[in-house]
Order: sequence, then structure tokens, then C-alpha cells
Amino acid sequence: MGERIVAERIITPYPFVVLQDLGSTIPPLVPDFSQEQADEFEQNLFAIERQFAPDDSTFYTVNSQQLTADTQRLVNDYVASRSGRQVGVLCLDRDIFENRKGNDFYRLQLSRSPNQELVSRRNCSLTPDEQFEQLQAWVQNNEFDELVVVDDVLAFGETAEKIVGTVQMTKPNIQLQYVVGIASEGGSWRGSERAQELTGRDPIAVYTVAASEEIEGGSKGMAIPTSRDLTLLGGKSGKDDTGEQRCYPYFLPFSKPLASIVRAEASAEASREFLLYNRTLFAELGRVAGRDIVLSDLALYAAGVPGTSLDEYRDKIAMTTQDKSMRIVDFIDSSLTMIAQE
Repeated sequence: MGERIVAERIITPYPFVVLQDLGSTIPPLVPDFSQEQADEFEQNLFAIERQFAPDDSTFYTVNSQQLTADTQRLVNDYVASRSGRQVGVLCLDRDIFENRKGNDFYRLQLSRSPNQELVSRRNCSLTPDEQFEQLQAWVQNNEFDELVVVDDVLAFGETAEKIVGTVQMTKPNIQLQYVVGIASEGGSWRGSERAQELTGRDPIAVYTVAASEEIEGGSKGMAIPTSRDLTLLGGKSGKDDTGEQRCYPYFLPFSKPLASIVRAEASAEASREFLLYNRTLFAELGRVAGRDIVLSDLALYAAGVPGTSLDEYRDKIAMTTQDKSMRIVDFIDSSLTMIAQE
């Protein structure tokens, strides 16, 4: 069963918890990129995040791969403790139990678009509604006494109501237990509270992070960014009007930086620094790969070709990304020009 995981509760003011995941995000694109190189780029990115974060933030870093392993162990230990009961595992994360299969396991492949709508993850051919229909069938066709709902981060509990409602509509007496890597509590986040209200049980988490008081026009009380969301490898995802898969990194010209991650008055300056950081990163990725990394690589191996949720950049981004053979470093130079007047 392994060493017991001691859960940690973070209650410092304005916790800023960086989920460092470049070590697992980059290899599909450039397999020869070493963990040591990923760690160095994580440190450089963390320095930029600290520079532009809201005042009074308290900083933490969590290794994504370790969090995945710890969360899997929590789930396995919990299921083992439910002796004599039929327990199914419903996973919302793409990395947790990456290769697990079986009748007792189902994975929802969902994410949030820039307008906060539920969308299917890249390479998933089913719509969100079709996935929930399959979830209903899975619950109906198995004699589960209990379901464990697994995710890396339980933030606002936005998806919990849909999940719990779907499951309980199918089997009203089934018990549900959330087991997650990081759970928020308090303030305007209330992920833990929302899960408890819906299931009647407190979630089990490796880390529980307490939000501070929300600041009008500023921080929502905490931040839990992943490293990939501050690169061209991540961000919100979804399809544009043409049906092309897009990603929307958390900085200009792709998205307005979140006030919990970047001080409002520093949005333009921080975005320039994130773009320059990305230019260095992709130049190094190209050197290791022995070829230029181009836009089509992001469509194949990452979250999608970058798009924008901001009207003032929409036409420029659409035009720039028409040529999928364009080098990423050239695309970044173009993006720097777009925000030069900010």
C-alpha cells in the first residue's frame, strides 16, 4: 500500500500554489527534453509568476507528477478500506490512472472553454452530453454501492453539480466520495464545501487550500495555476468558429491575465515576460528536437493552436495562425508586436 500520505492544509494569506507540470506536458512534443531541463524552465517561470503576482501572495510549488502519484494512492487506499462494497472510480483528470481500464473505471474527458462552457478534451470524439449519457449507462450497468470521483484540482465545484446530479438520477441511493489532489475551501472558491453539500461527505485531498478574502478588481483569494497554462502548451481549450481546436493561454494576446495570478496594472508587462519566456522555451525545444517547432506541432501534440478570447486580437491571431508551418518563435514575435502598444 506504500507510505501513508499525510494530508496538508494550507491556510496562509492569499496562497499561490503553482502546479508544475512541464515535465509531463513537454515529452509528447519533444520526448528527449530532460526532466532537468524541465525543472530549470519551471524555476524560471516561477520567478516570473512571483514578480507579477498580487501583493501579499504566499507561494508554493507542487510537482504535478508527484501529486498524480499521491492522488492515485489516496484513491487506492480509500477503495481498499471499503471492504465488502462495490466501488467504482470516476476520473476527471487525464493523467491520474492514465492507463487504467476495467468495468469499475470511467473517465470523463471534459474541460472549460474561455466562456466557461463544458467542452470535450482534444482527441475526444464525444460531446459532453454524449459523455454524460455514457456515464449514466456505466452507472446503470454496474452494481456499485459507491463512486469515488477523482480529479487533480477541486476548485469551484463547477462540474460537481452536473456529475452528482447525473449519477444520483440514475441510482438515487449511491454514495459519492471526492478524492482529489488539491481542494479549495472558503471565500468565493468553496470547492470543498460544494462537494460536501452535494455528496454529504467531506472530500479527501492531498492538499486543502484555504482562500483569503476576495479583493474587488483583484485576487479571488488564492491562485492555483498550472505551468502549462502560462505557455503555448496550455490554457483554456475549445474549438473556434471554424471547428479548429484552439488553446487560450492565460496572458495577452490570448486571454486577459487572471487577477489572482497577475496584478491588474501589470497585465501587459507580465504578458510580455511570459511571451519572452515562451520564446526561450520553444527555441530550446527546437534545439533538442533538432528541428523548428511549428504551429502544426501544437495541434498534434499539445492543447491546440493558440487562439484568443479577446475581440481586439481575434482577426490578427486568426490571420497569423493560417500557416501551420509557421515557426513558434516567429509566432511569438508576432504576438509581441500585437501587444506592443498595451
